[in-house]
Amino acid sequence: MDIREVLQFVEEVVYAKTGNHLNDLQRDIIEGTLKRQKYVDIADSYGCSAGHAKDAGYELLQMLSDVFGEPVDKYNLKSGRCTIKRCFQCATPNWFTHCCYCTSSF
Repeated sequence: MDIREVLQFVEEVVYAKTGNHLNDLQRDIIEGTLKRQKYVDIADSYGCSAGHAKDAGYELLQMLSDVFGEPVDKYNLKSGRCTIKRCFQCATPNWFTHCCYCTSSF
């Protein structure tokens, strides 16, 4: 699974559910998490403090939990146990209207 494809998928689902796009820091947090980076490393590459990256990461994971209807944290995102990766893997042509792993339709 390509990280760019996961980011695009998450971006599309977040936009569909919230009407908002991910910002650059949120994208960097998702990418860094998938690469198993720590917040301090994500912050260094983004150019912010580790505390700011951690706060933004907490808010992002809360938003993703709401969007995907299940708890999303840094650990289950990395391991692939959360809906984001399962929905992406399920991504049939009609994934946007219903995914076999999701509890509700998009």
